[in-house]
Amino acid sequence: PLRLEQLEDGLKNLKRFYSNRGYLEMKILNENENLISYNEKGTEAYIRVKLYEGPKVVIDSISIEGNLKTRSEVILKETELKVGDILTQEMIEESTRRLNRMGLFSRVTVRTLEAGTSLANRTLIITVSESKPGLFRTGFGVTSEDNLTLRGFLGTSYANLWGTARALSNRVELKSNVTQSQELQSKVTLGYMEPFLFNSRTRGRTSLTYHLTELDYNEESEVASMRESNRIDFLIEKELSRRLKLIWTFWSLESQRNFTLPESSFEKTSIAAIGPRFELDYRNNPFSPTSGTFTRWDTQYSHPDIGSSD
Repeated sequence: PLRLEQLEDGLKNLKRFYSNRGYLEMKILNENENLISYNEKGTEAYIRVKLYEGPKVVIDSISIEGNLKTRSEVILKETELKVGDILTQEMIEESTRRLNRMGLFSRVTVRTLEAGTSLANRTLIITVSESKPGLFRTGFGVTSEDNLTLRGFLGTSYANLWGTARALSNRVELKSNVTQSQELQSKVTLGYMEPFLFNSRTRGRTSLTYHLTELDYNEESEVASMRESNRIDFLIEKELSRRLKLIWTFWSLESQRNFTLPESSFEKTSIAAIGPRFELDYRNNPFSPTSGTFTRWDTQYSHPDIGSSD
């Protein structure tokens, strides 16, 4: 039986088949006319597909435009495109996605200079428009948490140190409850990201966190119970596929100290951890999604042999 919807899907598969093998100029010449003809009674259909395959496109050279700060080798490492590669539509789309996810560019286009011609060896042109690498954020709010809680934060980041895509960030958070004994919490975080660990697209991340919390305050004795936490994290991040990411906690150490003021008694505990985290992302947009799912699976292992307290 002739099913027009099935025929349309078949033509899409045919285009995808050619595109994934480097035939970027492939066309179905009679797609809009004379694709189907019928006998006089209309009981039999004849399908004739006229193809123009075009050349099998190979990257002969790569030209990068618009990168005033970002080094060209950073863009090439992120796309993993090389001279001599057979260029497919999937490679163009994946390279565009990778560059957009770096957060360094407001616009990215990937095309060939000789598009629409019969030339097989082509110049690949990557055009970018750079965003401002520095970012400053601040905020203040009031919530009904524990009757009434005040919150505030201040954060700065720079995402393209020396044009290498290396990133630094810091954030200061303050939280205070004005109705209960828990008066103040402060948190300071410093972060660094190495974009091409082991000369690959493996990310290396390091963060330092200092967290101070006032647990209780006795007005009569003027003694405050405090908790101080210092934490360091070393993470390795790798895209296993377009949807699946592995984040491995190479080593994490958090040291907590409970103490009282003005007395000097304290109790200290350390927790070291290693382990993987997997993230499966089917959102239609990672920054402002309207559909899809985001799933995270995390496991950690701790033991005195890697630095934990007994």
